[in-house]
Amino acid sequence: MDRVVDRNEHESPKNIEQHEAHRIVQIKPFLLSYNTVCELLSIERHALRNLMKKDDRFPAPLKMGQSRQAAVYFDREEIEAWYQGFKERCRGENEKI
Repeated sequence: MDRVVDRNEHESPKNIEQHEAHRIVQIKPFLLSYNTVCELLSIERHALRNLMKKDDRFPAPLKMGQSRQAAVYFDREEIEAWYQGFKERCRGENEKI
């Protein structure tokens, strides 16, 4: 993004560093919650449970703790890789029809 600079403004390295420091860096999360995966796939929680049971290629969740109520997360890269394979499988099956 270009910045309008006043000719009277002195562009010192310090001003440039401050400008760079104010940029917002967006980092993709490493772990996705159960609900986030549902939102990404546009499915309900029960549909995700069924998908996990029926599709042995679907990534296994990571359970954070030993208790029954421990939070469950999915690895973002594994979900993205699974989805790419899912699209390829769906497109391949549709071409055979």
